[in-house]
Amino acid sequence: MERDDLFDLSPIPMWILDRADHCFLAANREAQGLYGFSLNQLTGMALKDVLADPDTEIKDHSTGIAEGIVQRHRNRDGGTFYLRLNTAPVTYAGRAAILVAAVEVEQDPRPLIDQNKDLGAHSLLDGAGKFMFADLDHCRLLGCAPGELLGRKLLDFLHPEERRLFSGLLESLMQGGSFPSGTYALIREDGERRWMACDLSVVSTGKGKAVKVVLWDVTEKTERQLHEQALERIERGITEATSLETLVDKAIQAILGLQEVRTAEIWIVSSDPSSLGLRGRASKRDGQYLLEGFSPSFSCRKGEGMPGRVWMEMGPVTARYAPPGNQTAFGVPILAEGKFLGCLICYSTGPLERLEATGPFLERAATRIAEPIAHKLKESEYRMLFDISPDPHCIIGRDGQIEMCNSAFSALVTTDGAISTGSTVLQFVHPEDIMRAKRDFISMVNGWSTGPYRCRVATAEGHLRTLLWSAAISRESMRIVAVGKDVTDQDRAEQELHGALKKLQNAQKIAKLGYWFRPVDSQISNWSEETYSIYERAPGTFVPTMENLRNTFFPDDRHLIEKDPALLLEPNAAKGFEHRIVTPEGRIKWVRQEVRMVTSEDGTPQKLEGTIQDITERKSYEERLSMSNEIFRLAMLASNEMIWHVDVQGKTHTRGGGGLRPIEQDSPEEFSIDNSWFTTISPSDRERVWDSLWKVIADKEQNAWCAEYRTVAADGSVHHYQDRCHVLRDPEGNAVQLVGAALDVTISRRHVEMIEEQNRILRDIAWSQSHLLRAPLTRLMGLADISIHHEGGGLQAVRIMELIRGSAEELDMIIRTMTEKANSIENGTKDDTLDR
Repeated sequence: MERDDLFDLSPIPMWILDRADHCFLAANREAQGLYGFSLNQLTGMALKDVLADPDTEIKDHSTGIAEGIVQRHRNRDGGTFYLRLNTAPVTYAGRAAILVAAVEVEQDPRPLIDQNKDLGAHSLLDGAGKFMFADLDHCRLLGCAPGELLGRKLLDFLHPEERRLFSGLLESLMQGGSFPSGTYALIREDGERRWMACDLSVVSTGKGKAVKVVLWDVTEKTERQLHEQALERIERGITEATSLETLVDKAIQAILGLQEVRTAEIWIVSSDPSSLGLRGRASKRDGQYLLEGFSPSFSCRKGEGMPGRVWMEMGPVTARYAPPGNQTAFGVPILAEGKFLGCLICYSTGPLERLEATGPFLERAATRIAEPIAHKLKESEYRMLFDISPDPHCIIGRDGQIEMCNSAFSALVTTDGAISTGSTVLQFVHPEDIMRAKRDFISMVNGWSTGPYRCRVATAEGHLRTLLWSAAISRESMRIVAVGKDVTDQDRAEQELHGALKKLQNAQKIAKLGYWFRPVDSQISNWSEETYSIYERAPGTFVPTMENLRNTFFPDDRHLIEKDPALLLEPNAAKGFEHRIVTPEGRIKWVRQEVRMVTSEDGTPQKLEGTIQDITERKSYEERLSMSNEIFRLAMLASNEMIWHVDVQGKTHTRGGGGLRPIEQDSPEEFSIDNSWFTTISPSDRERVWDSLWKVIADKEQNAWCAEYRTVAADGSVHHYQDRCHVLRDPEGNAVQLVGAALDVTISRRHVEMIEEQNRILRDIAWSQSHLLRAPLTRLMGLADISIHHEGGGLQAVRIMELIRGSAEELDMIIRTMTEKANSIENGTKDDTLDR
């Protein structure tokens, strides 16, 4: 005989013994549960190892087909029980063997059956099924006092569901038929449910035919079988369950099959874990009201209700409530590797002791479902993550076919979101990546590596996406769970970030700008590459500790680093510092640092960070510019001209001193006709000068302007100025800057006027010489000629002398006038010299 499914799935214990030494060759699941040993343990044992009576003859099994052999056996825990054995010779795996089928009985029935003459061991029923005689043991079994059974029907004690069947069998027995042995449920006088096995036969008495009844209590055995059957249903439910909900429902239905249990429920701890949640509940028709006072609605915390009490105790908990209903409850924890997963709660209307009697079974049931529940919880979490994950997930068989995938994977590679049966993961890989993908797949199957692997996948739209795959392989199922991450955008972002970093580094090098930070609880700063370059240090040879950093500062500037930063900085506000550092070669460099003290929300300093820029060249330019500005300022002071500047866009006007009467230099002021300079221009010239200047500014073709005007000083004196400027324009021709110089020409203007006056006087003198002086001189010469050559010309000498005298006086007057004019020219020149 070869073992088959009938042997394994038989509802009664069966095993196969070697005919020679009675060693166990095989045992089905029922036999393993009966003895409490695993198959491996039993196949290493002999029949004598499970016999409770050492003097039992094993030879009973060596005969041919045998029925009704009764023996007392023991289980792994030392408990004993009676078995009625049926044996048959078989061949198993080529060896002579014995097939044994066993039925557990409450006690050895043979003495009762063999004592036919002793009616005290039996009870008698009449044709109507009423007790004619009641054995004391039967009275105790049915919960009645001696004598109370007489005249009562045995059917009255049977469970309502059993009465019809038993009544028909009893009627058939009275008509000459046989009564098959079996197990029946009865209700004792006190309402307790028990199980009995009975053997009925027809006997003759002095009053006619009667039914001889042999009863024995098989409650423990039957309930044990019912428990085992319930556990089997739970096992089948575990095997068949595809989800946690299905597993919980099947387990509850199996437990609800017990007579004592009216309502059953399973609670599972939340993932926090902060509370228990009801995951399944079922009740018999009369079990719903039992929940009042015991069970929360859908959730509870530790210590709340029966589930919360079981969680707190981490062990079995019982509870009883007063009528109505006499509710009782029993709860056991569901533990997996010492971790609390939830609890199993059962409610009943029977005595608490009866419900407690099911405690071992409920604990076994909780143990049986603990690991599957833990597995289903993890599987449920994984399935949830599997389904809702935005990243592609798939389960791949050893042959490379996709057995399952989530919606993210389907949406990536298909237009309708459905992966056809038989699709392989490689068919979606870009052709250029196929060979590498095959090598990676073989590596995963052989367990050499589980990733990550990178490959390109063609999307439904024909685009290429780069996926980074990680995988885990199940050796039991030889399936691969692959998790992909679309890194296309990440790769692009990394490339852009790398490019931006290079640009930033280049920008830092060009700008000579570095970055650094230091946690407040650390003595070491973190420097960027350019920071090291500014200090002319190397990361491998210089550690930027506070002491080393202090030594790089110029001695006169070390107070900046020696002071407490909190005294120099405001929280989360940048502050600039300029100081000098000393390079390893001893050169002095100027740097500017923008430093910020970063604090937490409560104001606690967290770190110092800042930027550092090499400003040595700028400092050099500033020094040269300062020198140039100083030279220019001195030149302006030394010059007779007033230098001025206008920022056309900024509308500001700046002017310096100059001239013989230098004007005090002012800070920049608004460029308008009402500023301090234009208001000094003579009112008659002011509008003309302003308009002419703006005319040149507005004309994009003009680059120069000049004008002469008068100014009125505070003392009322008038000054003359010659003003000119150059116009700087942008590429569009708009005026940007005006640079000009104004010269005070008041003195030169006076010199010109004086020269003109002298010239006029000289012209008058010359005219007098040529006209006025000639007349008296001519008369004098004529009178002299008359006197000398013509003897008076008829005039008396006195008259001639009077005429000479008159002409001489006229000549003297003319000469005196000319002398005064000549003196006035000389005096004017002297006054001018004195003025200068």
